[in-house]
Amino acid sequence: SVLVTFDEALDPISAETEANYVLDPGVGSPAEATLQGDGASVLLTLAAPLTDPAAYTLTASGVADAAGNTSGSQSADFFFGEGATPAPFDLVVNEFLYDEPATGNPGEFVELFNRSDQTFDLREFSLNDNTGPDEPITTDPVFVGPGEYAVIVEDAALFAAVFPGVPFVEQPAWSALNNSGDAVVLTYEGTVVDSLFYTPDWGGEDASLERKDPEAPSVAANFATT
Repeated sequence: SVLVTFDEALDPISAETEANYVLDPGVGSPAEATLQGDGASVLLTLAAPLTDPAAYTLTASGVADAAGNTSGSQSADFFFGEGATPAPFDLVVNEFLYDEPATGNPGEFVELFNRSDQTFDLREFSLNDNTGPDEPITTDPVFVGPGEYAVIVEDAALFAAVFPGVPFVEQPAWSALNNSGDAVVLTYEGTVVDSLFYTPDWGGEDASLERKDPEAPSVAANFATT
C-alpha cells in the first residue's frame, strides 16, 4: 500500500477513483483507493507488492479538492526498500564548511556524495568530529541513490536562508568543527566509511572546502576552497 497526502481536503469521488493514480515503473493504477479520516490522505492498495529496493514515481491527476477545484498532473518520487550496506568510500565527504563567513552564514555543513551503484539510508550512518560518541545523522528515512548528494547541516534555518530550495538534513546533535583543525568522520554501524583530518592549511577561510576528485583519497591535496 502507498499513502498519498494532499495539502487540503479532497472531493471523495475523485479521490477514490483508482484511475486517477498511476505508479511507475510497471505498477499502474491501484486496485483500490480509500479516502482517510483526515479528508486529505488516500490509501492506495496495490494489486501486487512493490519490488525492493527500487525508486518509484507516483502520478496523481484529476483529483479535486472539497470545493471542486481539479488538479492537473502531479508527481512525487520515493524510494522503497532498505538501504544497502556500504563498503569503505561508497559515501565520501564531498564538501564541508568549518569556518563560517561573517555575512551570509549558512552554519556549518557537510555534503556527502554517493560514488557507488547502491542506495543508502542515512538513518544508519553517524557523523561527528571524532571527539565524542557517534551521532546519528537522522532518525527519519533519507535515501541517497547512486550519484546523489546529501547535505547534513548544523542549523536548518541558517542554511535554508542562504541556499533556498537546496535539500538538506538537520542532524539532531551536531559536532562543531573547529577552525583550528578537526576531523570529519562518517561511520556505518561503527565502521568508518570515510574520514579526514583537516587543518587551516587546507584553505576554507570564510568558505567551504570542496573535494576535487571523488575517486581520490580524503587528503589535503584533494580539497580546495570552493
